[in-house]
Amino acid sequence: MSQTRTDEAPNRLLLVADRGGEDVGHLVGALGNASAMKPVKVATW
Repeated sequence: MSQTRTDEAPNRLLLVADRGGEDVGHLVGALGNASAMKPVKVATW
């Protein structure tokens, strides 16, 4: 499984599962800042 983080979206994460050079799955996530509605940081997958 490889992990990628880009400077263009530092609050986003992309994980890619590969088998023999072929992508067989992925998972993306994001980290959101706190706000008046959500007083704590939130991570979504």
